[in-house]
Amino acid sequence: MAQVLVRDLDDSIVARLKVMAKAENISLEQKFRDMAAREAMDIEARFENASRRSREQTRGSSLDSTALIREDRDRLVRSSTPASSSNGSSMIRWRMRR
Repeated sequence: MAQVLVRDLDDSIVARLKVMAKAENISLEQKFRDMAAREAMDIEARFENASRRSREQTRGSSLDSTALIREDRDRLVRSSTPASSSNGSSMIRWRMRR
């Protein structure tokens, strides 16, 4: 298992965490592990909820982005110019296929 060293914690924060840990009858170290695990799970849950809401909001959308993607690709191909290296040879120019 990994170890984490946390530097420069305010003494008052550490004191509060010790009180909280003691109230739960666990070590300060366990309190930190629990807090880290809970935070990681909360972040994952928030991401899943946001993803679900996004899917629900776009469900049944008639937006077809194909034309927009092609337009961007065509614009990029038109705007690119072959570059030359210092020895005068041309660099490879990539052509996008549809």
